[in-house]
Amino acid sequence: MSLLIIGKNGFLGKSISLTCQLLKINYFSFSREDWKHFLKHEPSQWLKDNGVTTIIFAAGYSKRFKTFEINSIKEPSLLSKSLSFNLRLVYLSSSLVYGKQKNESLSSLKENLICFPTGEYGFYKKIIEDFVLSHNSQNCVLRLSSCIGKEKSSGLLKVINEKVIQTSGKFIEMKHANTIRDYLYIENASKMIIEIANNKDCSGIFNIGSGKGYSVDYIIREFEKFYNLKPRKIKFGKQMEEDPLKHVLNMSKTNGYLNKTLKKEIFEQNQIKLYLSKNKK
Repeated sequence: MSLLIIGKNGFLGKSISLTCQLLKINYFSFSREDWKHFLKHEPSQWLKDNGVTTIIFAAGYSKRFKTFEINSIKEPSLLSKSLSFNLRLVYLSSSLVYGKQKNESLSSLKENLICFPTGEYGFYKKIIEDFVLSHNSQNCVLRLSSCIGKEKSSGLLKVINEKVIQTSGKFIEMKHANTIRDYLYIENASKMIIEIANNKDCSGIFNIGSGKGYSVDYIIREFEKFYNLKPRKIKFGKQMEEDPLKHVLNMSKTNGYLNKTLKKEIFEQNQIKLYLSKNKK
């Protein structure tokens, strides 16, 4: 049994490939462009000969975009061809599909919630999810929280880092509100993705996150401690219309499929502190 990873040069694809190496898991990997070229040679027999049973599709579009940019997205064609082999496919989606829930008092987001995506990216990902799941009952959709790592921090962490190290001024001024988000270090995300991909009993939708909420002010304080800087007052702006104040994933379903060691390792960690410790220069 082997995994096939499509999108090996991306942030997630690269980490998943490296994790497979470390865990001694049989896998093959292609970049988006190499896979596109390989598809021209009808790889059905190659897939069979090499025992590929599951495809991890990590070549999806991963940036927010505006409506007028939709024609530049080539993912649907590549995904459709990847689904045509009728192998089990694990699609990496985004927790942004949940959008702003009508019940804002929810402590965390479960997979069975009705989605209310507010931006173009969330709508697009939800449509792709439905397409993947309708094609094969064994397929999986993984809704990822904000993944952070040495090669890439979320936009927010990058902004916070820049503002914290600019020591001039009495205040740290943030453009938007003091929101709470679920962050997951990239190595943890990769281990969880592989665990689900290697389990034939897993199908449908799974959350991939830490299950913990980290507020903007908390993250700022952790960055200040990391740089040994004196805490400054923080000024926050308005909440963005399309973003909820709190966005934390419920991990109960996914936890049921993770081995005990991995589950303990991930859920006892503070993902922000882990990010900072891994990114020491």
